[in-house]
Amino acid sequence: MAKQSPLSITIRHTQPAHEKGLRMLLDLASNWVDADISTSMLRPRRCIDLYMLETLRLKFNGKMGDFDAWEFFNTQGVTPLTFPRLRYFAAYGLPESWLLPFLSPSITSFEFHPRAALKLLQILRYLSQIPQIASLLLHGVEPSDFYLPQNFKLPLPLPHLTSLEINRVTYPVTILSELVAPSLRTLVIKDSQIPTEQPPWIPPFLHRPCRPELIPLSPFFIAWSQPKSLPVHLRSLTLSQCLGVNDIAFLIRWLARLPHLTCLGLHDDAIARAAELPPSREETNLFVALASPEGAGAVGGWLCPSLTRLQFSTADLQMKDILPLARARGRWSKHLNSNVPRSFLHFLDAPLCPSGSAKEIDELRELVDEVVCTCLGCQFKLFGVLLFLFSAKVELIIQYEIFLVKNGLRCFEPLR
Repeated sequence: MAKQSPLSITIRHTQPAHEKGLRMLLDLASNWVDADISTSMLRPRRCIDLYMLETLRLKFNGKMGDFDAWEFFNTQGVTPLTFPRLRYFAAYGLPESWLLPFLSPSITSFEFHPRAALKLLQILRYLSQIPQIASLLLHGVEPSDFYLPQNFKLPLPLPHLTSLEINRVTYPVTILSELVAPSLRTLVIKDSQIPTEQPPWIPPFLHRPCRPELIPLSPFFIAWSQPKSLPVHLRSLTLSQCLGVNDIAFLIRWLARLPHLTCLGLHDDAIARAAELPPSREETNLFVALASPEGAGAVGGWLCPSLTRLQFSTADLQMKDILPLARARGRWSKHLNSNVPRSFLHFLDAPLCPSGSAKEIDELRELVDEVVCTCLGCQFKLFGVLLFLFSAKVELIIQYEIFLVKNGLRCFEPLR
């Protein structure tokens, strides 16, 4: 039984003293089921040696090129080039010669962290190799060429995809608009359209994310509003620093088609700016839309009728924006006789203290089960401060928990 027990070993192969132990581990590669390694560790091995792998996190170290990849994947006809047990694959900076052979229908969870810009066709071709994918993370992807040949089947169906995260992708709409994921339950789009390179005159320690002119997400909202592309069972949606003001009307229209959405997180200043636009035929005030029994517009009824958790983080958010929403969707809503069934709002997270009076905050507490304030106006009480020194630089990291009751609200504010 001991031989069948799982064994986990971590080794720093950069130290010469560990070379012998590393070689011994490589000799046992045929028994590996979970590996977090770089491509340089695969030099003495062949792909057939990793037949048992179920989880692989592979990093490109820049030393092994296409020929090394050819040698590793060359089975000389002994066995088909497959990894039948591989379920989770995370690729960090891999060139195509190292990436593509690992992609197969057996993979159900894939993380893609490329090292350079890629053609849109390459990205979609990689995804087409993993049709059974259930969880997908794209991080730092930069499409550089949007040409797609007519013989490439589009849109790309991912029928089993339930979780999708798009993180720091410069043009997310170009990828999202070409996907169909009807089974999707969780969608996260954050910190997108942020350039990876900073102006040369800014010192590295002062680097901050900056946003170029936004590429609208509205084509994505339009594409995913079509019946064949609509993720009608979506439960959780988070949009952070990825919206333009002109996207909000299209976002509202798309939300109107998501009756099962229970968790909504919106962290973008464009929401507040759009709410200040003059009235027009298109609703651009998301707060008003969520507070109205006719907020779904042409679809009819409530916007997101199943919503129970709501998180807002946007500049200039006022209590006057949130309170009508809580009155409409909270426990003591005046719209209980609405003909559209819906859930009560149980959790609200937003910067509330600066603009709310004690009376308004008391009312909010009565309407919503749990209210969390994330504002800079609170008088913080820090319970823990940790200082770390590393990498020849002094960096201050403040980690703390705040349980300060102000005007009846529990306040929590993490510093960045």
